[in-house]
Amino acid sequence: MASRLSGHPWDVARRAMGDWGTRHLSAVLRGIGGALVHLKIDEALRRATGADHGILATLNASRGADLVPACFVIDDGWVAIPIDSVKPKGSTALGRVRNLARDPRATLLVEQWDAADWSRLWWVRLLLIRVEAPVNLGSRLEAGLRARYPQYASARFVEVLTFRIDHVGGWSAS
Repeated sequence: MASRLSGHPWDVARRAMGDWGTRHLSAVLRGIGGALVHLKIDEALRRATGADHGILATLNASRGADLVPACFVIDDGWVAIPIDSVKPKGSTALGRVRNLARDPRATLLVEQWDAADWSRLWWVRLLLIRVEAPVNLGSRLEAGLRARYPQYASARFVEVLTFRIDHVGGWSAS
């Protein structure tokens, strides 16, 4: 016998809440007076590129997702995230680097939140694969980080993590 808690999340919600619940959940997901808007790839990348930071998620072997705020740059299907010595850290031997050595998959989430106007909410999720970028591209990504963040203009990077974008998804309230 199948559990009521197995299957696609939408199906689980429908079984658990019945028709009344799914109508109300659908209304909440649509936002105030709007419709669900899945962002097209170009628009999602435009919004992600314009965000000043994101949340990088990697997989820890014992406790699951490790999430950290991250500076980043996006260029031609690639993402670069620096490991720097500008911000204080206990060590530059970071968990995210160890996690990526075990499992090269990561996610970068960027979003806009407006507590006063939920019609302005959006998020973009980039599914990433850790890959060393070719030298020319790596140099271009590093230059992009320095141009984007004044704090990095003359800073030394311990490392620049490079990722190939494997999938782009996004949502907007309007």
